[in-house]
Amino acid sequence: MHRTFAVAILLNALALMSPAAAETIRLHVESGAIVGIKDRHSGRLEVYLTEQSAQDLWVFTGRHVGKTVEILVDGEVIASPIIRDAIMGPSMPIPNSKTDAERRETIARLTEGSMALELRLSAE
Repeated sequence: MHRTFAVAILLNALALMSPAAAETIRLHVESGAIVGIKDRHSGRLEVYLTEQSAQDLWVFTGRHVGKTVEILVDGEVIASPIIRDAIMGPSMPIPNSKTDAERRETIARLTEGSMALELRLSAE
């Protein structure tokens, strides 16, 4: 009986800790563009999300206002912004310092789904 009680307490503690520590959402991209170009190394990606991913982004960011999230592209953290407000709308900027050709490849791979775009709550 004591063992069952101890296991129940442990499972409850893990359930309370894990969602906040590792909450991640995967976003699906319909298309993208390179905006703010001044030279070969300036500009950022602007991705346009599917309707469901835009909704998921709005809910996720609304729930975590004031917290730091990590933007991951293909598993690599490329930015760690603080959420100031819920992000509403079909587009999302993605900062990067790649060349124009690499940005275009990133857009193509995100659109076809061979590269993942994720947001993960930072463990700060």
